[in-house]
Amino acid sequence: MKGQQVKSLSLTIKLLRTIGSPFAPEQKQVLPENKEEALELYEYATKNKIGLAYLESLKDQERLEEFGLKGKYEEEKKKHDEHQVTASRISELFNSHGINYAIFKSIMPFPATPNDVIKNEMICEYHDKYLKQHGETSKFDRQTGKLY
Repeated sequence: MKGQQVKSLSLTIKLLRTIGSPFAPEQKQVLPENKEEALELYEYATKNKIGLAYLESLKDQERLEEFGLKGKYEEEKKKHDEHQVTASRISELFNSHGINYAIFKSIMPFPATPNDVIKNEMICEYHDKYLKQHGETSKFDRQTGKLY
Protein backbone atom coordinates (compact mmCIF):
# COMPACT_ATOMS: atom_id res chain seq x y z
CA MET A 1 0.00 0.00 0.00
CA LYS A 2 2.82 2.40 0.87
CA GLY A 3 4.41 1.92 -2.58
CA GLN A 4 1.12 2.88 -4.25
CA GLN A 5 0.89 6.05 -2.13
CA VAL A 6 4.43 7.06 -3.14
CA LYS A 7 3.63 6.45 -6.82
CA SER A 8 0.41 8.52 -6.53
CA LEU A 9 2.30 11.35 -4.86
CA SER A 10 4.96 11.22 -7.56
CA LEU A 11 2.29 11.30 -10.29
CA THR A 12 0.52 14.18 -8.55
CA ILE A 13 3.71 16.23 -8.43
CA LYS A 14 4.55 15.48 -12.08
CA LEU A 15 0.99 16.31 -13.12
CA LEU A 16 0.94 19.62 -11.26
CA ARG A 17 4.34 20.56 -12.66
CA THR A 18 3.06 19.84 -16.16
CA ILE A 19 -0.14 21.85 -15.71
CA GLY A 20 1.52 24.70 -13.83
CA SER A 21 -0.20 27.26 -11.65
CA PRO A 22 -1.71 30.66 -12.41
CA PHE A 23 -0.34 31.71 -9.01
CA ALA A 24 3.25 30.92 -9.96
CA PRO A 25 3.60 31.94 -13.63
CA GLU A 26 7.36 32.32 -13.20
CA GLN A 27 7.67 28.60 -12.48
CA LYS A 28 8.51 26.72 -15.67
CA GLN A 29 6.16 23.92 -16.65
CA VAL A 30 7.75 20.50 -16.96
CA LEU A 31 6.91 18.18 -19.83
CA PRO A 32 6.52 14.40 -19.52
CA GLU A 33 9.71 12.56 -20.39
CA ASN A 34 8.12 10.43 -23.11
CA LYS A 35 4.84 9.29 -24.67
CA GLU A 36 4.36 6.51 -22.10
CA GLU A 37 4.65 8.95 -19.19
CA ALA A 38 2.38 11.45 -20.97
CA LEU A 39 -0.33 8.78 -21.32
CA GLU A 40 0.07 7.67 -17.70
CA LEU A 41 -0.27 11.28 -16.53
CA TYR A 42 -3.36 11.73 -18.74
CA GLU A 43 -5.02 8.67 -17.16
CA TYR A 44 -4.15 9.95 -13.69
CA ALA A 45 -5.40 13.45 -14.54
CA THR A 46 -8.66 12.01 -15.86
CA LYS A 47 -9.21 10.04 -12.64
CA ASN A 48 -8.76 13.32 -10.78
CA LYS A 49 -11.17 15.22 -13.07
CA ILE A 50 -8.45 17.43 -14.58
CA GLY A 51 -7.81 15.54 -17.80
CA LEU A 52 -8.75 18.52 -19.94
CA ALA A 53 -6.59 20.90 -17.89
CA TYR A 54 -3.64 18.54 -18.43
CA LEU A 55 -4.32 18.30 -22.17
CA GLU A 56 -4.71 22.10 -22.40
CA SER A 57 -1.26 22.51 -20.87
CA LEU A 58 0.24 20.12 -23.43
CA LYS A 59 -1.60 21.98 -26.19
CA ASP A 60 -0.24 25.32 -24.95
CA GLN A 61 3.25 23.81 -25.10
CA GLU A 62 2.49 22.42 -28.61
CA ARG A 63 3.11 18.80 -27.57
CA LEU A 64 -0.26 17.06 -28.06
CA GLU A 65 0.75 15.37 -31.32
CA GLU A 66 4.17 14.37 -30.02
CA PHE A 67 2.55 12.48 -27.15
CA GLY A 68 -0.30 11.07 -29.24
CA LEU A 69 -2.97 12.94 -27.31
CA LYS A 70 -4.47 15.23 -29.95
CA GLY A 71 -7.50 12.95 -30.41
CA LYS A 72 -8.09 12.76 -26.66
CA TYR A 73 -7.88 16.56 -26.46
CA GLU A 74 -10.49 16.93 -29.19
CA GLU A 75 -12.81 14.43 -27.43
CA GLU A 76 -12.42 16.10 -24.03
CA LYS A 77 -12.85 19.58 -25.49
CA LYS A 78 -16.03 18.50 -27.31
CA LYS A 79 -17.46 17.01 -24.08
CA HIS A 80 -16.54 20.16 -22.17
CA ASP A 81 -18.14 22.44 -24.76
CA GLU A 82 -21.30 20.30 -24.91
CA HIS A 83 -21.54 20.41 -21.13
CA GLN A 84 -21.28 24.21 -21.11
CA VAL A 85 -24.00 24.53 -23.77
CA THR A 86 -26.25 22.09 -21.90
CA ALA A 87 -25.86 24.00 -18.64
CA SER A 88 -26.82 27.16 -20.50
CA ARG A 89 -29.87 25.47 -22.03
CA ILE A 90 -31.02 24.18 -18.66
CA SER A 91 -30.70 27.68 -17.22
CA GLU A 92 -32.71 29.10 -20.11
CA LEU A 93 -35.44 26.49 -19.66
CA PHE A 94 -35.70 26.89 -15.89
CA ASN A 95 -35.58 30.70 -16.11
CA SER A 96 -38.37 30.71 -18.70
CA HIS A 97 -40.60 28.86 -16.22
CA GLY A 98 -39.57 30.90 -13.17
CA ILE A 99 -38.01 27.85 -11.51
CA ASN A 100 -35.50 28.42 -8.72
CA TYR A 101 -32.44 26.24 -9.22
CA ALA A 102 -28.73 25.96 -8.65
CA ILE A 103 -26.09 24.41 -10.85
CA PHE A 104 -23.19 23.17 -8.78
CA LYS A 105 -20.18 20.91 -9.17
CA SER A 106 -20.56 21.28 -12.93
CA ILE A 107 -18.85 24.49 -13.96
CA MET A 108 -15.23 24.67 -12.88
CA PRO A 109 -12.81 27.63 -12.93
CA PHE A 110 -10.44 25.49 -15.00
CA PRO A 111 -10.88 23.25 -18.07
CA ALA A 112 -12.73 20.19 -16.80
CA THR A 113 -15.12 17.53 -18.03
CA PRO A 114 -17.47 16.53 -15.21
CA ASN A 115 -18.75 12.97 -14.97
CA ASP A 116 -22.31 14.07 -14.34
CA VAL A 117 -23.04 15.38 -17.81
CA ILE A 118 -26.67 16.36 -18.31
CA LYS A 119 -28.13 15.43 -21.68
CA ASN A 120 -30.67 17.23 -23.86
CA GLU A 121 -32.99 14.23 -23.50
CA MET A 122 -33.28 14.89 -19.77
CA ILE A 123 -34.13 18.53 -20.46
CA CYS A 124 -36.78 17.48 -22.99
CA GLU A 125 -38.32 15.00 -20.58
CA TYR A 126 -38.50 17.60 -17.82
CA HIS A 127 -39.89 20.21 -20.19
CA ASP A 128 -42.63 17.88 -21.48
CA LYS A 129 -43.69 16.90 -17.93
CA TYR A 130 -43.73 20.52 -16.79
CA LEU A 131 -45.91 21.66 -19.67
CA LYS A 132 -48.33 18.77 -19.20
CA GLN A 133 -48.69 19.50 -15.47
CA HIS A 134 -49.22 23.23 -16.00
CA GLY A 135 -51.29 23.10 -19.18
CA GLU A 136 -48.82 25.31 -21.01
CA THR A 137 -47.55 25.09 -24.54
CA SER A 138 -44.23 25.94 -26.05
CA LYS A 139 -41.83 24.12 -28.28
CA PHE A 140 -38.55 22.60 -27.21
CA ASP A 141 -36.36 21.63 -30.16
CA ARG A 142 -34.71 18.34 -29.20
CA GLN A 143 -31.95 18.79 -31.77
CA THR A 144 -30.79 22.27 -30.84
CA GLY A 145 -32.02 22.45 -27.24
CA LYS A 146 -33.72 25.80 -27.99
CA LEU A 147 -36.96 26.77 -26.31
CA TYR A 148 -39.57 28.59 -28.46
